[in-house]
Amino acid sequence: MSKVAWRLMPFLFVCYIFAYLDRVNIAFAKAHMQGALGFDPYIYGLGAGIFFLGYVLFEVPSNLLMVRIGASKTILRIMVLWGIAASLMMFVNHPWHFYVLRFFLGVFEAGFAPGVILYLVTWAPAAKRGKFLGLFLTATATAGLIGAPLSGAIITWMDGVAGYPGWRWMFFVQGMPSVLIGLMVPFVLTDRPRDAAWLSDEEKAAIEGALSLERQDSPHREGHFFAALRNRRVYILSFCYFTLASGTFLLAFWLPAALTAAGAKGTWEVSLFTAIPYGAAVVAMVLLGWNSDRTRERRWHCALPGLIASAALLATIWSPSLLVTVLLFSIATACIFGMLAVFWAIPPRFFTGIAAAGCIAFINSIGNFAGFVNPYVVGWLQQSTGSLIPGILLTLVLLVSGSITLLIAVPKATNE
Repeated sequence: MSKVAWRLMPFLFVCYIFAYLDRVNIAFAKAHMQGALGFDPYIYGLGAGIFFLGYVLFEVPSNLLMVRIGASKTILRIMVLWGIAASLMMFVNHPWHFYVLRFFLGVFEAGFAPGVILYLVTWAPAAKRGKFLGLFLTATATAGLIGAPLSGAIITWMDGVAGYPGWRWMFFVQGMPSVLIGLMVPFVLTDRPRDAAWLSDEEKAAIEGALSLERQDSPHREGHFFAALRNRRVYILSFCYFTLASGTFLLAFWLPAALTAAGAKGTWEVSLFTAIPYGAAVVAMVLLGWNSDRTRERRWHCALPGLIASAALLATIWSPSLLVTVLLFSIATACIFGMLAVFWAIPPRFFTGIAAAGCIAFINSIGNFAGFVNPYVVGWLQQSTGSLIPGILLTLVLLVSGSITLLIAVPKATNE
């Protein structure tokens, strides 16, 4: 499997870095858009969240289409279109420009993350799946780690180039690479192990045999997406992922604002302090994914970090200094993103084939609806109260609820 990992994972990792960065880089432009365009927290929150309306509406159709046309064509289409939409954010001048482009960015990116998750399920047996998914999903934290200082540098150093402010250049510079990388997809990704010219016949047979045996041994083999929707586990896992995603989107869209409120000053300083929690998240995702595979345990590896993250978020309310705030947000970010490394190894236990394609997309869609709800509600609460504290409290309640639900309602695997 090492040859498969080295062939697929670096490329998919880079793809997801740009996907996540193009989704959340408005957090670094927020203050500049507020000053230049008059966008208040409500407008910002609605624009940040409306991305996920388009994302949710088109995610399941995108994944079902991928089963028919293959992963490489699907990922090519997604990356080129979202890169164009992300680059056009450079020219936003009105709230409606902001809303429309964010909506279509969501439409175009729909299906990418669950599509890659499904793609990796067709390549990696269950024993290796947590590691593969953990490495892929680590890109979200890595995007925060490198994206924060990168965004700050572009905003600062490209300010005034060709008469455009730096925050506008940030959207273009971070959007166009997605188009170029998307055009490389057909030359790098192979849809199925048996079609991989870079594998020997023995290697192909070993991978296909392991996956075939796994499908035969699975006690949960709903063959059709709509039949699988009658399984209550789809909705339990959707709720759990909604609560987890609420935490990731609180951090993605509001962490720079929280650090500014705690005393960080200037675009560059805020960007550097924002990168620290994401550095902790990268380490946590790798370690949790590795240990979850080693012990074959998923539920506690997902639920316990959620409870710890909730405690850390609660403690930020009484933080006495900027450095303590950064430390607490680092703990929360590490735990929340660490949950991601483990969570997506759970659904393939219950669904295979086209049912897995639809259900993974459905769970991801419901979870990502938090991407609309959280920025919108937190923005409204901040506009109404002048504080991020109500939004933080709401998010930690959701995290606790999801963690407890996961422990109670999701059964153990037979090998746990």
